[in-house]
Amino acid sequence: MREGEVPNDWRDAIVCPIFKSGSRATPGNYRPVSLTCVLCKILESIIRDGLVGYLEGAGFIRDTQHGFRKGRLCLSNLLSFLDYVTGLVDKGYSLDIIYSYLKRPLKRLLNKLKHIVYVVSCMLGLQIGL
Repeated sequence: MREGEVPNDWRDAIVCPIFKSGSRATPGNYRPVSLTCVLCKILESIIRDGLVGYLEGAGFIRDTQHGFRKGRLCLSNLLSFLDYVTGLVDKGYSLDIIYSYLKRPLKRLLNKLKHIVYVVSCMLGLQIGL
C-alpha cells in the first residue's frame, strides 16, 4: 500500500450474474455482481467513508444530493421535490412539470427532442438553428 499499488490478487474478481426480473433468456435481465477479496472491500469502505466525509465537510456535496448517500434515498429525493412543488403551488404559482425516465441512451433522446423542436418550430413558423 505504501508504494501506491494494489496487490494483483485484489484486482481479480469473480463476476456472477444475478437475475432481476423478466425472461431468464434475456441477458439484460441480469445484474453483474463482482465477488472480490474481503480485505479489498474493507479498504474500499475505509477510503470511501473518508473521501465522502471530506467532500461533505468541505461542502463539495450539496445537501440536495440524495443518491449514494447514507440516509438518503430516491424516495427522500422525491419527497423533497414534492415538498418544494407543493410550497410553490400554495404560494399561487402555476407549474408545468415534465418527468422523464431515461432508459435509452441520452444521445438518442436528444436527437428525438431536436427533431420534435424542429417540427414544432416549423409548425409555428419559427426559424430555430439546430
